[in-house]
Amino acid sequence: RPRISNGRDYSSRVFTLRMNTFFTSISKRFKLTYAWALAHKVWSGVIIVIILLGGYAVYAHYKNAAAGTEYVIQQATRGTLASTVSGSGQVAANQTLELAPKSTGEVTYVGVKAGDVVTAGTVIARVDDTTAEESLRDAEASLTGAKITYQQAVTSSETSATKAEGDAFSSASTAVTDVSSALKDLDNTLFQISDIPGHQNQQGIDAFAGVVGGADGDSERSTIKAAYQKAQDSYEAALAAETGVSPTSSDSDIDAFASAAYAAATDAAAAVSATHTMMTAVNDKLTRSNNTIPASFTNQLSTIASDDTKMNSDVSSLFSAKSTLESSMATLNNSGSTPLDIQSAQLALTKAQNAVQDAETNLANYVVVAPFDGTIAKVDVQVHDQASGAVATLVTSGEYADLSLNEVDAAKVEDGQKAVLTFDAIDGLTIAGTISEIDSVGAVSNGVVTYDVKIAFDTQDARVKPGMTVDAVITTQSVADAIIVPSSAVTTVGGQSFVQVVTMGAPMMGTTTRFRNASTSSSTGAFNVSSTTQRTGFGASATQTVLASSVTVTRVPAQVGVENDTQTQIVSGISAGEFVVTSTKSGTAAATSATRTTTGGFGGGTRPAGGAAVFRAGG
Repeated sequence: RPRISNGRDYSSRVFTLRMNTFFTSISKRFKLTYAWALAHKVWSGVIIVIILLGGYAVYAHYKNAAAGTEYVIQQATRGTLASTVSGSGQVAANQTLELAPKSTGEVTYVGVKAGDVVTAGTVIARVDDTTAEESLRDAEASLTGAKITYQQAVTSSETSATKAEGDAFSSASTAVTDVSSALKDLDNTLFQISDIPGHQNQQGIDAFAGVVGGADGDSERSTIKAAYQKAQDSYEAALAAETGVSPTSSDSDIDAFASAAYAAATDAAAAVSATHTMMTAVNDKLTRSNNTIPASFTNQLSTIASDDTKMNSDVSSLFSAKSTLESSMATLNNSGSTPLDIQSAQLALTKAQNAVQDAETNLANYVVVAPFDGTIAKVDVQVHDQASGAVATLVTSGEYADLSLNEVDAAKVEDGQKAVLTFDAIDGLTIAGTISEIDSVGAVSNGVVTYDVKIAFDTQDARVKPGMTVDAVITTQSVADAIIVPSSAVTTVGGQSFVQVVTMGAPMMGTTTRFRNASTSSSTGAFNVSSTTQRTGFGASATQTVLASSVTVTRVPAQVGVENDTQTQIVSGISAGEFVVTSTKSGTAAATSATRTTTGGFGGGTRPAGGAAVFRAGG
């Protein structure tokens, strides 16, 4: 048995023994595993691959989760947006075109002969257009009548409104004058010294109250005084409203004056009526008491009675005039509606205008004109012949582009539209052209329908040879000063289009009302962009990538207009300068694939492959 010198020496020996045992066990397990792996090489390889893939999946998951969702945003810009159609073909020469009228009939004029050189727009022939001219004449006459009817309806409505304004002003002026007279009569009756027996040396209103006597007299006196003061205040307000107002003033000013006059007339009528009632009671009481009624009192009673009748009449007439004026205002101004007679006349006028346009278009179908410069190769008709097909053949000696378009693109192309032509064989050469002819019947090949389109060169170039390959870009629609966004920013659901607008947290590169709460750039903010980078690095339409968590996005309904392959016009819904979401990215891998690192004029940093700025939280 070994001697144990102390407890520490014993513990050390035990630990060493256990470690030796552990490593011996591990060594044995490793040797067994290695032996098994050598005996089962296929399974060993499978297990190793599974372990590596699983580890990478876990790593990628946490890496992408840390990166977060990102929005690719871009500012809406203002500019010219064109919708185009592209096609390829060959250069051809000696274009031949058979000219035929769109309407049949007797030929009444032939203006060319074989060999004549003509310019675009030259009249080649005319077909009898008597019926078409009669239709145009009748349509123009109907249009003239519709214009007169419409003007009469408008004038009648305006006349009614003018009459309503004049009546209201006149009634209001009369009422104010009558109120002034009635207040003077009330003042002379109520507040001058009375000569009623037993009440001499008293104001009229006190004398009247004394004759009536008791609580009734006191109550009527208080009522009349209050009514008189109210009428006086209303009268002064009416005088203020009348200042500067005339029959030619605006309907709102006249209405304000009429309203003030109506209030004054109503209050004056109440004061006069109360006074008239009290004086009638005084007259009856004096008569029953066989007291002598002074002549001055009798005259005052007659005057007040007349004022009572006059004020009631003013109130009635002013109410009617004021109501008529307000109805006229509501019809023509405030409600935004139009009287039915004007609506009916407007509809008839629109129909007449459309009929004239249709008649003019129909009349043009009887005239054959040269669509481009060229030479008349032959003339197929004479005067008095029946035109049922071609009347002449036109040939141009200059080159033209002959290409085929599919049925979708062909439906967008029309005669007279402009095109830009380029040539594979001649670098840098661009020629403008004009659509001169489109096949009316398509050719079917392997179930695909195509239409031949001829594009006349606006200018000729000696380097261009027949048979050369030509590429054409035809402008089918163009709108100037349009608000433009990438087409990827627009989604349509159930016929309604939407865009996602950054309403908070947008980069400070444009100023719109939606960006008033936009976060400013700083070294620690959502967009770590220096002011130098913002000034010189990017244009107003630069694409930017931002963390979804750093911005607020709102789905906004929008009306779209002209579109092309990459851009869409927004007619209403957003303003130029606002940021819209063009796509969404999840994880670093997706974001990295679309960017590259650059240095130099942009101050360094990360940019999309197309040269646009990329912003991420924290730089």
